[in-house]
Amino acid sequence: MGSPLTMSSTVQCGHLGTVQVSSSTKLTIGGVAVLVQAGVAGKSVLLCTTLPTAAGNKPCQTVSSVLPISLSQKLTAGGNPVVLDSLKGLTDGVPPGTLLAVAGQAKLTTV
Repeated sequence: MGSPLTMSSTVQCGHLGTVQVSSSTKLTIGGVAVLVQAGVAGKSVLLCTTLPTAAGNKPCQTVSSVLPISLSQKLTAGGNPVVLDSLKGLTDGVPPGTLLAVAGQAKLTTV
């Protein structure tokens, strides 16, 4: 089981940059729209702490993938599975950042 992510949830790269999530779903929890894959994948990452180096390190700028294991098997919004706090995915940083999420809501859990 997991908790659905909403626009109020915290989503970060593994280097503590903030993912700029979005949502236009009608499904809300506590009046806040839930997130689906399109609201996370491809979104910008701000303030990643990875510093560019001559060895090739670069800060995360974009979410490159959201893995299917991150998506609810039963709860959907607009026909799309809702993203859960078990969020797994990567960014375009070098080294790649893994995604971290805190739902920030405890009203609803799902699979």
